[in-house]
Amino acid sequence: MTATKEKKRSVKLTKEIQRGGTELTLSAGVLKAALTLVGKAINTRAINPLLANVLVEMGTMTASDGEMRITTPIEGATGPAMLIPHDRLMRIVSAVAPDAEVIITSNGTQCEILCGHGRWLLPTSDPKEYPQHKPDEFAPIAHLPGDQFSRLMRSVKSATDADSSRYALAGVLLEFRGGILSMVATDGRRLHCSEAEIDQAVDDSSTIVPRRVIDVILAIVGSGMGSLQLECNRTEVMAEIGGTILTARLLEGRFPKWRDIVPAEQPATTVGVGQLLEAVRQGSICRSETTKGSQFVITDACLAVSSESSEYGSSRASCEVIGSSKAALKLDAAYVIEFLSTLDSADNVTIEAAGPDAATVFRCGETFAVIMPMA
Repeated sequence: MTATKEKKRSVKLTKEIQRGGTELTLSAGVLKAALTLVGKAINTRAINPLLANVLVEMGTMTASDGEMRITTPIEGATGPAMLIPHDRLMRIVSAVAPDAEVIITSNGTQCEILCGHGRWLLPTSDPKEYPQHKPDEFAPIAHLPGDQFSRLMRSVKSATDADSSRYALAGVLLEFRGGILSMVATDGRRLHCSEAEIDQAVDDSSTIVPRRVIDVILAIVGSGMGSLQLECNRTEVMAEIGGTILTARLLEGRFPKWRDIVPAEQPATTVGVGQLLEAVRQGSICRSETTKGSQFVITDACLAVSSESSEYGSSRASCEVIGSSKAALKLDAAYVIEFLSTLDSADNVTIEAAGPDAATVFRCGETFAVIMPMA
């Protein structure tokens, strides 16, 4: 096609879009922030090609992968609905200055994007064809500050098991009972739990949220969007953070009776989180895939961590204890390291251990981990 024919074709398309089309004008920075946020619900391999688009309507931008849906307010999006390809629009706003003005016009089959000296014509679809979402009524679970939720959930989510044949273990249990919200995850070899007091008059509930959804909620909260309101119905969870609303399908299945897994009161030892983490990292260096277990020996003077394998030799490290009860344990050091890494190194952790055949509890404030012994 010659340059003249291409120019005529371009002008014709522009006029077609402008006749009865819809227009959106925003800065590239605002668009990029909204696209980044809702893009967490975009699945690039979705079977339905419509789900590769974002829906802009009535002051909001929405994206969905069929199981999770994110809607966020977007300033200036007050006109009729339009569908815009997420990937191409993100590439465009990433290639221009954040304060550059972006003008998007759509007629339902194509959208024109103008920014500075750049012009893009993208194929799109009728927004009426975008999958609608009409959930059942939600009931509140809890309302808490976003930073508190992040701190507590960060210590829990690593204990999920995405590969488990027990589908419920791939998520985090949110259980509200007696004014306490318990966040629990387990893979059968360890259990992590964080608890928060909730000053709300709501019914007791039990909800299993997929790990992926938890990660997205944490990412949204981490962007400084304020407090978190959690609600659920029979099949979905809803999280509202600073005007952004996420809805997602819950996991099915029966979560283990986790309270039965937590040992009753046991002899306890207190040690600094940072000191213990350093000792476990050093003392477990020589463990191998075939000898994952490390020895944890607690005496009146110190806590010693040691590992030995035919491949790598032996390693040993120790740290001082604040108050101790003698014990000899064999634990997977990787689990201990993963839990301690989520805590504040300046805090103290209490190790509750009855003996080598019993589960060991690591407790720090509102958070604890139960780690099963190794043979």
